[in-house]
Amino acid sequence: MKFLDLILKQACKAGESVCGDYFLSERMRGAQIYVLCDGIGSGAYANIAAIYHANRLMELLRSDVALQDACRLLAEAMHRARTEAVPYAAFSVFRILPDGNFVGYTYEAPRPLLIQEGHARVMTAQRYEAGAEVFYEYSGILFQGDQILLYSDGVTQAGMGKGIRFGIGEEKIAEYFNLMLPIAEDCTSHQGWEDIMEDLMAYVRTLCGGEDEDDVTAAAICCREGRSMVIATGPPSVKEKDELMAKRFAAFQGTRAICGSSTIDILSHLLHLNVNKSAAPPSLLYPPEYEVEGVDFASEGAIMLNQTLNLLADDPAEFYLGSPVEMLCTYLHEHDCITFLLGMAVNRSYPEMMFRQLGMHPRFEVVELLAEALERMGKWVSIERY
Repeated sequence: MKFLDLILKQACKAGESVCGDYFLSERMRGAQIYVLCDGIGSGAYANIAAIYHANRLMELLRSDVALQDACRLLAEAMHRARTEAVPYAAFSVFRILPDGNFVGYTYEAPRPLLIQEGHARVMTAQRYEAGAEVFYEYSGILFQGDQILLYSDGVTQAGMGKGIRFGIGEEKIAEYFNLMLPIAEDCTSHQGWEDIMEDLMAYVRTLCGGEDEDDVTAAAICCREGRSMVIATGPPSVKEKDELMAKRFAAFQGTRAICGSSTIDILSHLLHLNVNKSAAPPSLLYPPEYEVEGVDFASEGAIMLNQTLNLLADDPAEFYLGSPVEMLCTYLHEHDCITFLLGMAVNRSYPEMMFRQLGMHPRFEVVELLAEALERMGKWVSIERY
């Protein structure tokens, strides 16, 4: 599965304490949405206008309004701002699917760049009308190693009045990347693109005479192969589904984990895997560990997952016990795409009320909560129920 890294760089206009540009990113119905709004002017008023319109656009999309229709509504609303004292903002918005297909729109904003195979070009646009206003559509597909660059006019207008009549412009930004990418130390990693975008911000500042003459925002959306992990937990609801879960687990390409002793028994039996249980854990902080042939991680089920949920927001660099819970948290932080194979059998040995009494969530609930927490961290998450 393809995964998207976001590298966002922003700078306020010199002398201002808040940025008049505002950027939002949100996972929505299986797609990643990116919105950049540039409020008119600078300072607090521009900041409020940008925040208002970025959130308004997101709310339209959450309400099942089609992306093109949402952009048309927003562009039509901006027309009022030309004659009335209402907030105004230029905007760029892109929706990118897990397979790399994307569609984007801009209104009064610079045309985005598409970088493929190390070559940058300004995207070709299709023109649409929204009453008296005009907005533009872009579409295509991202492959591994490709990038989309969104930016505010603080980038394209850099150098205006300092030897460049109308500012550097979109084509010159593309030329800049085509000159810089071949000599960049690293064009493949997240840190490499952090450095590339920092260099772009420094270049813009240099064109402006050493300080930012406008709010500046530049966002690189980088497409790469996602690091995938599967977690099988809980027996299926009926025995006939055991083999379906086992085949899915065996065929998974990536890191494989099992949470639950019953699940370990089912999968190891059907897949003919050797299992060794570790010695008794030293404390309740250490759920039992298992060594399962061909499996990267194996431990207990619902209790283990509840403890993982409690630690998920912590930085793995701060872990020091080396417990299975910390190990699973580290795996989840390291991977981009997590698939849960969730068995739907009811555990008669541990009634739901027992979990409530202990302040824990039953397996079905804790998997849903983990999925929500992982999505907030920017992961792609899916739950397959058996």
